[in-house]
Amino acid sequence: MLLFILLKIKLRKSLKKSGSLKGEIIYDDLSGREKPLLSREFMITGKPDRIMKVKNGFIPIEYKSSSHDRPEKGHILQLGAYFILIEENYGDVPFGYLEYRNKSFRIKNDDNLKRTVIEKAMEVRDNSYPHRNHNSPGKCAKCPFREVCEMSLV
Repeated sequence: MLLFILLKIKLRKSLKKSGSLKGEIIYDDLSGREKPLLSREFMITGKPDRIMKVKNGFIPIEYKSSSHDRPEKGHILQLGAYFILIEENYGDVPFGYLEYRNKSFRIKNDDNLKRTVIEKAMEVRDNSYPHRNHNSPGKCAKCPFREVCEMSLV
């Protein structure tokens, strides 16, 4: 219960970073209880942390526990995948937010990002075996495929 209260306090502070969005929370997976969204057109699935319904569309917010001075490419692609999922399931997505511990980044939804996400999704499906894309033992330690991975760092 204390962990849940601390998480809520942290989220209130994070929302201040992303601007004062006025709208309704329509999807909130911070508890892990929401169902995944599915794009039948592009065959991708995902669970954004939060989706807000605002006047001009739907805004995904993705919370990250790390600190960064600029958004990481993989996180931008993740948010781009959420743009596709939300458009197919709810409607227009003008932008989204990546909320790091120290900074908030507004990421625009555009055709270039969508094209890159679709290309990456096709690339992942075409590869017969995933390839490690990092040198972080911490990431490997948390990976559910660690026990069977031939490239594990831990």
